[in-house]
Amino acid sequence: DAIPLQYCFGLVSQLVWCLVCRLCSSKINVLINDWLGAPVPQLRGLREGDPLSSLLFNLALEPLLRSLFVCHGLSGVTLSPVQVPREWKPSPAEVREDPGGINPSN
Repeated sequence: DAIPLQYCFGLVSQLVWCLVCRLCSSKINVLINDWLGAPVPQLRGLREGDPLSSLLFNLALEPLLRSLFVCHGLSGVTLSPVQVPREWKPSPAEVREDPGGINPSN
């Protein structure tokens, strides 16, 4: 939910400073029943739909994943890679049952 800036250890200090300046200098307005409130400083978090959110998520997740990969004391489920043949195509039944709405025939 919240990541302390100290977690960004290893990133170039200029990048961290640019992110801090951008994130801490924004202001938000609250809209309640068609009434727009005065600007309020946004001291933490990202605005909804902020284009930086996915990049910052990846930057925060990368060190965690790397530390998990090298930690030999962790045990869990080992997944083997799945090989999908290059010539594989979904059957008509699989295309009709597409729950995600990504049917290429539409």
